[in-house]
Amino acid sequence: MPHIFHINTYYYTNRIHETIVKRLDDRGYLQTVLAPVSDRSGPREGAEEPAFRQAYIHNPKAFRYLERYLWPLKTQKIRRLFEQLQTERGRPDLICAHTLISNGVVAWLNWRKTGTPYVVAVRSSDVKTFLKPSGLFRRLAMAIIRDSAGLYTMSPSYLKSVRALFPESFHPVYDQKTVVIPNGADDFWFENRQLTLLPHGETTELLFVGQLDSNKNVEAVIEAAKLLTKQGQIVRLTVVGDGPRSAALQQATYPFEVRFAGFVSDPKELLGFYRNAHLLVIPSIIETFGVAYVEAMSQGVPVIYTRNQGFDGFFPDGVFGHAVSAQNPEEIAQAIKRILADYAHYARNAFEHAPHFGWETSIDKFEELFGKTLPG
Repeated sequence: MPHIFHINTYYYTNRIHETIVKRLDDRGYLQTVLAPVSDRSGPREGAEEPAFRQAYIHNPKAFRYLERYLWPLKTQKIRRLFEQLQTERGRPDLICAHTLISNGVVAWLNWRKTGTPYVVAVRSSDVKTFLKPSGLFRRLAMAIIRDSAGLYTMSPSYLKSVRALFPESFHPVYDQKTVVIPNGADDFWFENRQLTLLPHGETTELLFVGQLDSNKNVEAVIEAAKLLTKQGQIVRLTVVGDGPRSAALQQATYPFEVRFAGFVSDPKELLGFYRNAHLLVIPSIIETFGVAYVEAMSQGVPVIYTRNQGFDGFFPDGVFGHAVSAQNPEEIAQAIKRILADYAHYARNAFEHAPHFGWETSIDKFEELFGKTLPG
């Protein structure tokens, strides 16, 4: 089978990266993963690596914590590590760079030197840190995309928002190179799929699942719940997650019941939160995908998500939830009311559409992308 070399400085930030490697490993691919970490990051303490058949994970402590902000130094270190590991593991048939700039530039420079084809992902870190602030990095990104075998991102809305950062003259190249490959939800959610159809009594059960920071934006959910409370609706909000705003949020007072569950990693425990919710509301400012929406849908829970971000665009608005402006609590409150007014319709659609986001579908799309270049 072909040899795929992953360059992934975000490998340990999300289990999704590990899942992609494991699924490809199950399909017989030989894989080498360069996953350099800083002196404060790396594998989660006590976490076990999955049993790979052929995949090799190399995770050297390559940076001091603050060096991750020094792009030229960080990139040079990644490039040296890549060349050393390639010498040990052999030249790959294809390189998969998991960010456009920090990882993609290494794959691009190697292509210029050796001709080894590469595919590249574009993520929110690329947009926030490099593409939006700097015309220089946008020009570099265009060169990386132009010479790549393909560019993938996680949602149609994100594909469009990244496209808008480039000049119109580059759009034909961008359109020809890009493909959407959504992150899949774990098999657990489909093995335990259930149309809950929680009865709508006096209390509306709202659920938020995510990091408690400025980007995930739980404050907008709280403000929407305040508006509903003023209109006479009884609301209970359950917040699953922690983060830099956790302490301040828990110390505040609210005109409705708020329950803070903290960080929850056990899927069985999360399952209970989804089954006890009427709606999942996560109005993130920036969202690459958002697997929590799929987890909720697998239990027949309608979702509210941000317009023109991550989850928006896979299906028309109003099928299994609504897209809203992240900064508009009034619109979020109206979306909640619209869903509750025809709850069974939204819940059944959420349940029926959830399997669209399974990992088997996503890995099929990776194979299609790889197949444009791989031998055989």
